[in-house]
Amino acid sequence: MESLSANQLLAIVITERVGACVSLISSLFVIAAYASFASFRKPINSLVFFAAFSSIGMTYPTLVSESGPNAGQQSALCLSQAFAVQMFLGVDATWSLCMAVNVYLAFFRGWTTKNLTKLHYPYLLFCYGISGVPALVYLVLSAKGYQNIYGPAIIWCWIDIKYDAARIGTLYAIVWLSLLIALTIYCVAGRVIWKKRHHIKGNFLNPLNENFLNTVTTTIDVSASDRRVVSMLRNDSEAQYEDYQQYTVEVETQPEDKSQLPAILHMPRITREVAENEVNPDAWLYARSAVLYFLALLLVWVPSSINRIYALVHPEQVNFGLNYVSSLVFSLQGLFYAIVFCVTNQTACSHLYRDIRHRMFTRKHSMLDEATKNDMTLDRFARRTSQRLDSDINSITSLAGH
Repeated sequence: MESLSANQLLAIVITERVGACVSLISSLFVIAAYASFASFRKPINSLVFFAAFSSIGMTYPTLVSESGPNAGQQSALCLSQAFAVQMFLGVDATWSLCMAVNVYLAFFRGWTTKNLTKLHYPYLLFCYGISGVPALVYLVLSAKGYQNIYGPAIIWCWIDIKYDAARIGTLYAIVWLSLLIALTIYCVAGRVIWKKRHHIKGNFLNPLNENFLNTVTTTIDVSASDRRVVSMLRNDSEAQYEDYQQYTVEVETQPEDKSQLPAILHMPRITREVAENEVNPDAWLYARSAVLYFLALLLVWVPSSINRIYALVHPEQVNFGLNYVSSLVFSLQGLFYAIVFCVTNQTACSHLYRDIRHRMFTRKHSMLDEATKNDMTLDRFARRTSQRLDSDINSITSLAGH
């Protein structure tokens, strides 16, 4: 089997380590922003927050790079690197699947953001469990010497080439299946968006287009039973049931209005008709962010998938270009997701930037004021010292004259 030259390996190593440092900083920014500022704590960002830890986990094998294979198949460095690759490499794909499932629930089942929040911990167990179980099993088998599943894999330690079927079954198949299901959901949701495209101003996928929904006019049929609910709300002491004729009203809603009515005002008939006939701005915003993350995920996994197919077709050949591109996008995945995180939260990022600038400006002026006060104190001290010296000199001169 062919192998890469020393210069080619060096190029891959440098690329991986530089990219890993950039991804680490990017992932830490996502985690810090979500944990520190309430404006970033949206349902879609919660999943990105959890997924950021997998990006951090992947920085370890990319930083170790070829040092793992060079240390030997049974070395702790090689085994830990292989475990990290198997554990964290495919997690971003399963998180993307969870985002797509949330889009389905929001679009077609009418789930609210509160309902979606309840799924965070099941998603957490699913995403890290589906990769963590085989990673741990392979580690135990390799460390105990029962089966050396982990071993050199060109650019790092991972599943040995002898167990190529395990690579496909416990990583690539999961990733491809997750991407396929997510793509199917987005295509179905895209049909809904296309049918209601008259509500869209500009490009739906443009992350800089925050106000992409037009004013929506909703026609609602209010029945007598619905009117009685409102009548009860208006009379705290006594519920009045009046016989109202059914009538139709038109209500104009603005997507920018985030106010919500009390839960009791959400009458079943009204909410059902709105869900069926109009758009949910929160669901559309969630869908757009999820699609953008999905596109970033494709940027990471398409080169690697092509490289995997090439390796299956030509098992005795190693393509430097495909391996280099794969190592590049894998090492930069944290950066890609951080870019999408920033552009889909541009308002919150702008506020954060202005807040940081204000604090730096305030601190700078505070330091300048403190320095000015110190200078004034020194100036007063210097004048007093000078006056005392002049006084002492005059006293000495006067005594010498006598």
